[in-house]
Amino acid sequence: MTFFRTIWWFLYFSGALAGMVPAMRKAQRLKAAGDEAAAPLIQKNMAGWAAALLRIAGVRVTVTGRENIPAGQAVVFAPNHQGNYDVPLMLTQLAGPPALM
Repeated sequence: MTFFRTIWWFLYFSGALAGMVPAMRKAQRLKAAGDEAAAPLIQKNMAGWAAALLRIAGVRVTVTGRENIPAGQAVVFAPNHQGNYDVPLMLTQLAGPPALM
């Protein structure tokens, strides 16, 4: 079962990214034109993609301590990249549009 789940995960990962190209190009055009609608479009597409990756992988997430994140201030999160789920977790569990490096 794990083998098939892994195959499905990689198929979705690559297929969804390819399918998002038109929306991301639209967001680039909006951003270049100075339209504020670009950021929510990007956030919605990336968060949906990340949530689906976690769901397909069977990941269950429990977040504790979110109330300790200061509101209205810049915060740096430094994931240690022990696995493939750092970016999808950051995209789905943090409020606001995160900037990732």
